[in-house]
Amino acid sequence: MRANGKRAALSKGLAAAIAVAVLPPILYWIWPDGKSDDGNAPTALPSQSAQSDKSAPWPRIALPHPDATARRARLSPEKPFTPEEVIRNPVCRFRDGRGNAAGLGLVLIPGERGARFEVLDGEGAVLGGSVPFWPNHYRLARSADGSIITGFGDLRLNSGVSRPKDTPEPVRIFRGGQLIYETDKAWNFGLAPDGSAFFVLEPEADSTSRLVIRNLDMGTERDYDLGYEYTPAGFGLPYSLQFTARSGEVMMAPAFMSGGRSHFFFPADGERQRKVTLDSDDHDGYVAFESMRHGYFAFSQGEDQPWLILKKEFHWGAPREAPKTTDVWAREIVMEHFYGNIGLSNDAAWLMLRSWQEYVLDTRTGDLAFYWPKTRSDEELARLSTVLPPEATIEDAGGVQSVSITDGQLRLYRRVKRSPTQGSYYFDVFDMAGIGIHSKPQFRVHVDRDIPCMAGDFVFRGLQVADGALTYLAQVRQTR
Repeated sequence: MRANGKRAALSKGLAAAIAVAVLPPILYWIWPDGKSDDGNAPTALPSQSAQSDKSAPWPRIALPHPDATARRARLSPEKPFTPEEVIRNPVCRFRDGRGNAAGLGLVLIPGERGARFEVLDGEGAVLGGSVPFWPNHYRLARSADGSIITGFGDLRLNSGVSRPKDTPEPVRIFRGGQLIYETDKAWNFGLAPDGSAFFVLEPEADSTSRLVIRNLDMGTERDYDLGYEYTPAGFGLPYSLQFTARSGEVMMAPAFMSGGRSHFFFPADGERQRKVTLDSDDHDGYVAFESMRHGYFAFSQGEDQPWLILKKEFHWGAPREAPKTTDVWAREIVMEHFYGNIGLSNDAAWLMLRSWQEYVLDTRTGDLAFYWPKTRSDEELARLSTVLPPEATIEDAGGVQSVSITDGQLRLYRRVKRSPTQGSYYFDVFDMAGIGIHSKPQFRVHVDRDIPCMAGDFVFRGLQVADGALTYLAQVRQTR
């Protein structure tokens, strides 16, 4: 990466190309036999030709108010998982809910002909089901009306083994335990963080693909023809694909981006596609997008100079016009050995910058909210005094492996090396509601990294056993 000279102006134009291409959907949406989760028979879908855009809504499931749902009998699997099946089972997989899904946990265990899954809360099983394959991708979300969305896929993407291109790549998506989508060939899929939508990337003829977005809140579907843009190269994909933090659109970003190149945004509400192409100066920086409207940039200003951090706002005009941009705020931060590790909290309230030190900025104002010193420094050891014994040494502090902020809690994932090949893993946890620049951890959680389905030991949330049944405890407070 080239070093920039001092930027004369904070605002820098971005050249953007905008293109929209929409094909009529031919997706086959599946409804199970029987009743919907409000107790009524499911409504027949309109013809596929009537679902080409947001002007042709699909029949929504009539869900009761969440309070009414809570008063009903719990929807439990016919044969719930037992603690013996789950706890310390090396093939078990577990995912904790985030955002709207906080307080829920997803357990997945292989069976004879596929895998069984179960969603738990603090009282036990909420719902369950099965898929006819062993998933290597699994997702959990909950919508504003209280319905639980689960998604499962067995994809070549990050599968860990080489598989031929014609290998089946099945995906199944459920709403309230009912199957609402299935395919035996997909390249990727995802759920909106707030449970309002999901997307599936479907391969088409001649190695092209299309992006299908189903907006569950609005009852609409939108298809985007991607042509060859997302075609795999070997066993990798040229772009990452995920919902933005605000859940309003799917973002397609270069998979190995260190600043520069194009980002594509596909709105879930049916608006037109946007494409942001960074200009030559922006290629020298690093970027994290909150949405197609806001992006965060980190620019080098030269050796031994502070880094320039900008929040830019994009203003979209006519379809083929480049967006205008304004700088919402600008900050200069001295960072040692910063290599572009820039990211956002799951609610986009905080911007994280990682070098030899850790920095967290308030995305509304750009103010520095938190700082963490170098790993294994005397300053770091002093900051860990709340979670380490008085006789602890710098080696006992270990090294920070990663930083994340989820649902208002900051986690420093830390490894304490015990031998050249072994170590213990911990999360040091901070409450962002009362965070200060020099805050100390509130508590520390030991993590058994090799066994996902541990009792009360997954991050600071975990599986629990109550009256002989499995439950999910959303907050496990431990001080050692």
